[in-house]
Amino acid sequence: MAERVGLLRTVTLDWMDQAVNYRLAEKSQEEAIELLDSLISGLYQNPVNIRQARTILINMWYRPDDWFLAQSLQAAEGLTAFERTPLHWALLIKRYQFFYDLASSIGRLFEFRDEISIDLIRTRIFEIWGFRGTLDACIRKNVKTIREMKCMQEGKTNGFYTRETQMLSTVSAVQLLCAAVIERSGKEYMTWEEFISHPVLFPFRIENVTQADMASCEHLCLERMGDDIVIRLLQN
Repeated sequence: MAERVGLLRTVTLDWMDQAVNYRLAEKSQEEAIELLDSLISGLYQNPVNIRQARTILINMWYRPDDWFLAQSLQAAEGLTAFERTPLHWALLIKRYQFFYDLASSIGRLFEFRDEISIDLIRTRIFEIWGFRGTLDACIRKNVKTIREMKCMQEGKTNGFYTRETQMLSTVSAVQLLCAAVIERSGKEYMTWEEFISHPVLFPFRIENVTQADMASCEHLCLERMGDDIVIRLLQN
């Protein structure tokens, strides 16, 4: 696979939340870059590391300025930092193929095990992306990001992880996740059952949201296909 990984640094949930707040406060991208650099410098001192972490946050909440970002910002208003986690997850899936592949691989491993190892994760990603000199470090940094998002926690043994499950009942967040998953899966449509059981959504348990709720998003529609009702993505 020739696509760039892009996700070269760990980013924290607090940094993601601040990036949302800057955008909701109508800070310009230039203002947000300065504020984020100051925030990130509390952990990273190397300017290259700061830039790499900040670029991820800007790519999530500032560019490209498309319908997906506009709906994400609308959904983020009034939510706590923790409640915004599914929105960050959706944006990471949408913007980064690597994150989709990593999260999907982790989710598939959790289907068969309560505890998974970094070695198993690494093996799955190497199968998809091939071996690259920097890929192992990227895997570890992004696993740490997933832990920062309270989606996994360290197991009893070093290098092993268990999942953490978050209840999700915000319709707008589920719509964004649905659109991102359909797009990244390469499919034109999915059934509701295929979506809610997709391994990339391993940290979330969707409650009090139904497939009928997806139709209220103008970029998703419900169609009958044979005996099934499918959800179609109208615009990427």
